[in-house]
Amino acid sequence: MDISHRVLDIPLLEVVLGQLDFTPYADEVMTKLEAEYDAGKAQESYRRRQEAELEQRIRQLKSYLGSNDPDREETYWSLIKETQAQLEQLRAQPAPKVHNAPLNIHLVRNLLARIRSDWERYSPTVRNRLLRLFLERVEVHPIKKHIEATIIWKVGLRQSIVIERPESNGGKEKAWTSGEKEILQALWPSAPRHEVETSLPNRTWKGIQLLARRLGVRRQRVHHPAKVWRPWTREEDARLLELYNRGDTLADIAIKLGRSLAGVACRIRTKNLGRPRLKQKAVPLWHLGENDLIGSEAFCRGR
Repeated sequence: MDISHRVLDIPLLEVVLGQLDFTPYADEVMTKLEAEYDAGKAQESYRRRQEAELEQRIRQLKSYLGSNDPDREETYWSLIKETQAQLEQLRAQPAPKVHNAPLNIHLVRNLLARIRSDWERYSPTVRNRLLRLFLERVEVHPIKKHIEATIIWKVGLRQSIVIERPESNGGKEKAWTSGEKEILQALWPSAPRHEVETSLPNRTWKGIQLLARRLGVRRQRVHHPAKVWRPWTREEDARLLELYNRGDTLADIAIKLGRSLAGVACRIRTKNLGRPRLKQKAVPLWHLGENDLIGSEAFCRGR
């Protein structure tokens, strides 16, 4: 289960966002929402008008009370009770569902139509809320050289995806960069141990020895007299950057700058320089499983 989150996140997100492309349905959904909002407002307005009319009738009937005719008084009280019963019955009915504020039609339409293109702009909280609206869970099953993941949607559909599992380097240490390998190959044959370790501060001595063995670099036993260190000038730093970006070897750079090999390597690490390298493919290799979208109408028709 030692799997980098990026190996899972990228393929799974591609599949989920592909299913959440609401662009063809944005106008239809918005039309329905607008109609429901207008209908709710109309029902609410009609109900308030009915209540106002009944309350007005009760007040009017009560204004007729106080006459000297007992039959007329009895009629008025009967009508008042009947109207009050109608008012109580109306108020007991469920209130129509109406939004507290008018819908932001423009905002909702953009959310439906641009959820995929704007995904990176959403905060992690908003992303999680959106995913929880649609996804029940994701099951992950590592199987040797690949990973089988099953996306379970809240509507009951199950979607299978197969992701190629990258090979592990078998250790917890970070992979060596091309720049670090170049520094090691240049320093290992003749530089003293403290210079090698200073030039590769993020590596252990054991790790350095193992890589040198894998690269086939042999270490020579040479006596290194002490040298007086001199500070680097701005001109030297600029020249170092130019030569390093141009692709010159560390040995050539040391000769051109009149510096030791270890000094050049240390300065490269201190300035955190890196050679331009080809952009690595960020998206892992993956494909949808054969049992894609189990439970969907298309799947059932195919069976």
